[in-house]
Amino acid sequence: MGKKPIIPFLLLLIFPSLTLAQRPRSVEELMASVKGLSPEKRQAWIVEGAKKERQVVWYTPSSPTIVKEIITTFNQRYPFIEIEYYRAKARDVTEKFLTEARAGRYAADLIRTAAFLFSPLIEAGLIGEYQSLARESIPPQFQGKLWTGVDISPRVLGWNTKLVTPSQLPVRWDDLLPPRWKGKILMDSFSDDEIMTLMAVWGKDRAKEYFKKLSAQDITFRRGRTLLVQLVAAGEAPIAATVLPNEVEGLRAKGAPIDWAPLDHTPAHVGFISMTKHPPHPYAAALFYDFLLSVEGQRDQAETGRTVTNPKVKSKVPRIDALKNSPGLFLLTPDNIKKEWVKDALAILDGVLLKGKN
Repeated sequence: MGKKPIIPFLLLLIFPSLTLAQRPRSVEELMASVKGLSPEKRQAWIVEGAKKERQVVWYTPSSPTIVKEIITTFNQRYPFIEIEYYRAKARDVTEKFLTEARAGRYAADLIRTAAFLFSPLIEAGLIGEYQSLARESIPPQFQGKLWTGVDISPRVLGWNTKLVTPSQLPVRWDDLLPPRWKGKILMDSFSDDEIMTLMAVWGKDRAKEYFKKLSAQDITFRRGRTLLVQLVAAGEAPIAATVLPNEVEGLRAKGAPIDWAPLDHTPAHVGFISMTKHPPHPYAAALFYDFLLSVEGQRDQAETGRTVTNPKVKSKVPRIDALKNSPGLFLLTPDNIKKEWVKDALAILDGVLLKGKN
């Protein structure tokens, strides 16, 4: 056999970035490649690698409007990267990712799913530990070892201001039980976050008894919190438990007779981003991950009405930001949702709240 060409070896010495052709096969290898670099050199190294990859694949349940807005802003800074995304409900996103992994196919670089669906991905060893420097700006309650919170979705009471006076407004979950509210409460037919929150605060037995009493109030169930907001604003019901405050604010701005207020225990689902264990485009994925947590990326998401986690970026409505520091806020994250909660919450939802409902 002849001698190996020496020129490629010399080129690697002169231009170390050429080694990026051998892409990391895991997040751990990605982190090893930037270990010891200053923030400036680390960023330059990641950008150089991203230019060679030119693509990110993102699995997310986020709305198309938000996704497209984020991608547009990201591409203004990094026009050389194409963001390919798969959007579906959180369950479908998770199922697709797991099915592909079982078949030995690793297509996704980044994934966002519901907190209660995250543990199977961790147990299967499919999530990597990407240590983004941008995490330093995110409060600790909004991050874990394998995920970082991008936004939160508090669940609050929605009420029609023509049908309910401030003095009549329920301020505790127990305030929904008096006879005056019988037949007058709207609720989402998939209220697992509310059930898990009260189980965490009160315990399973007390929560189950509470929802038995609430069910006796002849709750009207509809699917989707956006619909609940519209129905309350239209006067179809005086109150809804629970809705998203940013959606209420959207109708309030148009003059609709609707407002919102937190109950004593406020569920808040944390929307998060994670890098997969074997990202096909690790450098481009790192660049996009960092962007989502940056002031620029967070500001872009706040403009769509999201309540973001970076404290340097304010929401459009100050009192929504105030919820993030509310003592009654209960964060639903991948780290604090217990497996049994999911099963128990669905049992209460189907066997108590929705029992006998169409």
